[in-house]
Amino acid sequence: MKLRDMMRPRATAGSVGQPRVAAESVGEPRAAMGAGTPRWAGRRKLRLERWVWAAVLVAWAGVVFIQAQAPQPDGAGIEPGKLPARWDTGGPKCMELPEWQVHEYNEDLYILRESGCVHYEKPFLYLIFGKDKAMLMDTGAGTTELA
Repeated sequence: MKLRDMMRPRATAGSVGQPRVAAESVGEPRAAMGAGTPRWAGRRKLRLERWVWAAVLVAWAGVVFIQAQAPQPDGAGIEPGKLPARWDTGGPKCMELPEWQVHEYNEDLYILRESGCVHYEKPFLYLIFGKDKAMLMDTGAGTTELA
């Protein structure tokens, strides 16, 4: 045997032209797959199962989200209202603008907006009227100089 033949790698199982045989492939014993089954067969099956489960998950999520967006026959119990065409933001003539802009959204909800001349965040407050009580919800812009 010549020296160059000794340095050349020998062909083994799994080399070009010979498929490698998996001793145990992706959870299935070799006997169940067959002794001559190549290793990639189990991987291909696993990839296919992943795609099937991904498709099932996407289909299920689509059904859930479509039902969540379905229109309610009674408007989900919410009375419609009307927003103003624009909100005052403040401006160069702050002395002429009111400190609060009050808008009646519907008969049970009033939207109050503080002027930009009074508070830089121009926060919204919501005044909600119930049967016996009213609730004022503040968006949490912080304290102001007003009493």
